[in-house]
Amino acid sequence: MLNLTFRVNDFQDLWLRIYTVGYPVEGETILTFICDGDNILYTSLTDCYTTTSYNHIKTLLSINGSPHIDAFIWTHPDKDHSVGIQTLLEMYDPTHKALIYLPEGLYTNSSFPVCEEAQSAVLYLKEKYNTGQKYQIIPVSLSEHESRSLIKISFYENISDRIIHCKYFFMAPFGGLVWRRVSTDAHTPNDLSIVYSMYFNGVNFLFCGDLAEQTIQFLDDQYLQNAYFVKIPHHGSGEPKSFVGKLVEMNVKNAVATTTSFHTTNPKKEILDNYKTISSEINCTGSSHISSEEYGCIETSFNIKNLTNNTTLSGNAYQYYKSPQ
Repeated sequence: MLNLTFRVNDFQDLWLRIYTVGYPVEGETILTFICDGDNILYTSLTDCYTTTSYNHIKTLLSINGSPHIDAFIWTHPDKDHSVGIQTLLEMYDPTHKALIYLPEGLYTNSSFPVCEEAQSAVLYLKEKYNTGQKYQIIPVSLSEHESRSLIKISFYENISDRIIHCKYFFMAPFGGLVWRRVSTDAHTPNDLSIVYSMYFNGVNFLFCGDLAEQTIQFLDDQYLQNAYFVKIPHHGSGEPKSFVGKLVEMNVKNAVATTTSFHTTNPKKEILDNYKTISSEINCTGSSHISSEEYGCIETSFNIKNLTNNTTLSGNAYQYYKSPQ
């Protein structure tokens, strides 16, 4: 497990900034910064997509001082999560020091249907991050109801010497399910999808990839409780009504939810409506009615000390729901 330590002067200045980026036709990338005021301490990238004409993640990194990418979490190899990986890592991790987290089946099993872009990315990652003295690739596979902390970051406050921890707990994919479905040729890339929580100062920030129904029963419930942020899974989203049910069971009520939504695909309106039961607000990308911009970006910022948050929408992003409370 990776262990890092940072010192900050005052926890009041400790922020988690989450950028959910989507494009009108397809594509999803999530960029997270842990910040001490305006100073970026840690950068993680979840999935990657760019169109032939525009890459909004590159724009965000550039305007934030071009920070180094510390971790890349590739949830699964569908095309809409797998375009432009090499380009971003070469630009923002030129010495190939980032840790790479990907589903074990993607790295070790050639029977999964993988798009050309994902095939190229796997070869690139093997060549640059698992060669010579580098062992930077961490394949993720879990047992039933298991969670595994693979990143731990500790923050010490100078004015008090108190400490706050942030741990990335990985909860899926479930290895037994993947192996069984491969043997019956019923597998899809969504079976591989990584699901993880950033467990930060006692609350959970959930990143669900393309979580599908068959995986929900195997998740570790403790990292669904006290969720303040939920990235709604958008493919297979006809299924995770049962995922919303799980969150209701965990008494989640006021989470900020985001999703990348497209004109012709999920999540559909009835699915988004299900998430109203656990959300204080739901924000989406992809609406041509809002803007003709070729991207949508939802910036959700959380103050870690007092758990206040604010949201900024740009491009074709829009607010789908806001709680009347």
